[in-house]
Amino acid sequence: MLSDALPGSPPSVRLVSASFWPAAGSPLGHLLALRQRLLQSAQARGVRLAVLHRAQWLVLWIEGTAGAVESAWQRIQRDPELEASRILHRSEGPGWLSEPVHIAAISRREEPLQLARQLAALADQPHAEVEPSRLWQQLAAPAAVEPCRTVVLASAQEHDGIDLLRQVAHAHGSAVAYQRFAGADPAQIDSGAAYTDILAGCGCCTRLHVLSRRCLGHALVRDGLREVSDVMLLLGSRAASAARLAESLLPLLAERGGAVRVHLAGREAAGLAEVEGLLRAQGAASAILPCLAGTPDEEARALSQALAAPARAPGERCLLWDRAGVALAA
Repeated sequence: MLSDALPGSPPSVRLVSASFWPAAGSPLGHLLALRQRLLQSAQARGVRLAVLHRAQWLVLWIEGTAGAVESAWQRIQRDPELEASRILHRSEGPGWLSEPVHIAAISRREEPLQLARQLAALADQPHAEVEPSRLWQQLAAPAAVEPCRTVVLASAQEHDGIDLLRQVAHAHGSAVAYQRFAGADPAQIDSGAAYTDILAGCGCCTRLHVLSRRCLGHALVRDGLREVSDVMLLLGSRAASAARLAESLLPLLAERGGAVRVHLAGREAAGLAEVEGLLRAQGAASAILPCLAGTPDEEARALSQALAAPARAPGERCLLWDRAGVALAA
């Protein structure tokens, strides 16, 4: 759990740095190939490490003792493949990283120079003003307008969630950002996610974030969902896959303290009732809202209901609009 510092963790030095990394080929593939070496190095030196690739820049978040973190920073500065290295954050406090190595990458419409300017501004701000976890999320899932709420969409079938997100993004003229995540175990494949930010009729921004089941297993990914208000599960037609998807949601619900509404879209009544029963038995959601959705259009309508913002006043809801000015949710 990373919505708070790790319980009982000793004080650590927390350092976040950024370096320009014009790597040839696939940067994520290169990082995944380095996982075993990164893990061995982190364990040998007693540090925990999170690595983010974005627009040819490499962001490294390191936690450990003062000597171990300083040694790691010196190695970064000497690395001939890394250019323009600078510290974005350095502080002492409780540790946040629960895994020895975490790898992330984000792909979005962005030039390296744009990110360089943002990094320069972050390096100039007082380090005490932001926790490293918050800084990481600003870099790993950036937003032009700070979202006031997040809706998570997860599907039991591999591509359904992404297809639906693209449909919503197209309706709003919003860009889609694609993410990949991996843990320390080289035997585990990386997992994918994507998000789009939607402006509502009231001017608020809602983030729709599609996550795979494996993504929900990463504590650092769940930490970026602090503002989640609603989760939509597309259960599909396979009962076993639907149950695994629901089980993967339980850590997020527990970490959010029961403040999340769960919307279930199922293609058959029996599977829908089974997942609803599993979640109700856990008592971790503020509400569970099931509906039968046997077609992609019905799933899209169910998602539209989940995207409708919470009531501002009795009977009042915030509407989402498509590019033609037509309300998509009431």
